[in-house]
Amino acid sequence: ADPATPTFDHGAVSCTPDAAGFRALVDEFVRAGLMAAWDPRMTQLSPPRFVATPTWGTLARVLAKPLQVRTSSRVVALDREAGDWSLALEDGSTSGPFDRILLTIPGPQAAQLLGSASADLAALASRIPTTRCWTGMLRFAEPVAAPLDLVESSDPAAVVRSAARESSRPGRPGHSCWTVQAGAEWSQAWWERDPAEVAAALADDLARVLGQSLPARVETRAHRWGFADCGLQVAEGSGPEALLKDGLGLAGDGLGVGASGLEAAWSSAQEMIRLAAPSAGSIC
Repeated sequence: ADPATPTFDHGAVSCTPDAAGFRALVDEFVRAGLMAAWDPRMTQLSPPRFVATPTWGTLARVLAKPLQVRTSSRVVALDREAGDWSLALEDGSTSGPFDRILLTIPGPQAAQLLGSASADLAALASRIPTTRCWTGMLRFAEPVAAPLDLVESSDPAAVVRSAARESSRPGRPGHSCWTVQAGAEWSQAWWERDPAEVAAALADDLARVLGQSLPARVETRAHRWGFADCGLQVAEGSGPEALLKDGLGLAGDGLGVGASGLEAAWSSAQEMIRLAAPSAGSIC
């Protein structure tokens, strides 16, 4: 990252690899310089953590290089004709045809798209629970003197669920930036509040959690994650095969297993690849 530019990783805090296959993938990224171990100062013991370097966005861009990626195109429907699938876009254009369409978007959004295309997959997607999350991005005029780099709470009613000192992450510039993620219940209660008001409230609670007053803020922002965390919600008695039907597939962190959301998303993708690969054809 440019040392002159403050950065905030306001999505995934880190990943804690558990499964052997996911650990091998993280090790590969580490060797390639795309990820690094992060050992933040905390109040409790933690399994080994890893973060992308210099940002998660960098890793995503590298992974996307061999793909044909189309952005700023909202899909409004999935259409099928003569056995092929196509995407109907908001601007009236279409994209396709494709042999298979694999959806890795949040459950509620997937359910809406699948509604007229696959009732079974739409019903499954609608049962994937998601929670909202307000995330504050705070830059201070001088370093915060607290002897901690990461604080976490498992209390769903907590105002601050996690707070990370950005400069403690490997490859990050030395600006005094903190990324603060709110708890699910508080985020829901404050969902319609003004972002500036939300960021200020998160800063106040960060001071409480750290047990000290904070320096003056020189940058204050807040971001709404409408579909933040989710839980495993495959219907009882349904195996992975239930997630691929008639050329439509459903995958994501709400349909996988793992120690972190990233690992759950990876494990779900691995299952989908296994199912789709024998007759992959053209995939969107």
